[in-house]
Amino acid sequence: MTRLRAWLELTRGANLPTVWSNLLVGWLLAAAFGANLDAGALPRLGLLLLGGSLLYTAGMFLNDAADAGWDRAHRPERPIPSGRLGPRAVRLSGFALLLLGLALWAWLSPLALGPAGLALAALVLAYTRWHKVRPAPAPWLMGACRAALPLAGWLCNAPPAASPAGLALVLAHAVALLLYTVGISALARHEATGGEPGGLARVAPPLAALPVPLTLAFQGAPPLLPLIWACGLVVFIGWTRRRLRDVSERVGARIAGLCLVDYLAWVAVRHRFEPSDPLSMGGLMLLLFLGTTLALRRLMPST
Repeated sequence: MTRLRAWLELTRGANLPTVWSNLLVGWLLAAAFGANLDAGALPRLGLLLLGGSLLYTAGMFLNDAADAGWDRAHRPERPIPSGRLGPRAVRLSGFALLLLGLALWAWLSPLALGPAGLALAALVLAYTRWHKVRPAPAPWLMGACRAALPLAGWLCNAPPAASPAGLALVLAHAVALLLYTVGISALARHEATGGEPGGLARVAPPLAALPVPLTLAFQGAPPLLPLIWACGLVVFIGWTRRRLRDVSERVGARIAGLCLVDYLAWVAVRHRFEPSDPLSMGGLMLLLFLGTTLALRRLMPST
């Protein structure tokens, strides 16, 4: 039981619903712009989420294996420095999960998700290799990993006809996730070392509220509702900074807030679904993932 708990701790499983949210919103954006939803669409979505979960967990395992030395000095309670798990077993498990995730995405769509999976795997490996050696680009690598997820969701369910407006919107959302995650990654560097976060940790997250409304305004679409939700996202970010003085708690809350960034993109396309369409409940699923993340944080660490 102790080893099982150590493996679960290593996964940061509380954050997995945010991965599902990032993938789902890309899939929903594609559906909003005319993707064909045949009988196999939902099973493919399930496999997409499973593959994303494998890739995310692989990244967590490889990251901890690479950080074992640093954790011995700063976070000795982690599974590897505490002796509950060996770095070799964790590293091998990470590579195995990475290959499984890649194989699953490539099987779903060799020409679309195959390259997307390879790109995401390359970003994961680059972050694992360089995040302690070259800290400056590390938050951007982590942000790029998150930005790739809605793009993968779009590719899994891509509209048959070219949709410049839809593609622009999903790219804008990817930029929003990039900026928001850059802020989280910069903030997380202060968890063990202390100090008051500044720079990217303060500036990048609020900027995540801008890409989607600006894209809608450029396209001539009414951005009022997305702007309202964008203001709500900025308020949430400010609340975490003022009320959560512990950096670990703030990081955990910001990670859960990834679902709110996804919801902002959903608001931009909600009007494209008929009320009778089951996909009109997609926003509820994103909020459910937010609630699940917050609930799981009580059972396992998210950082």
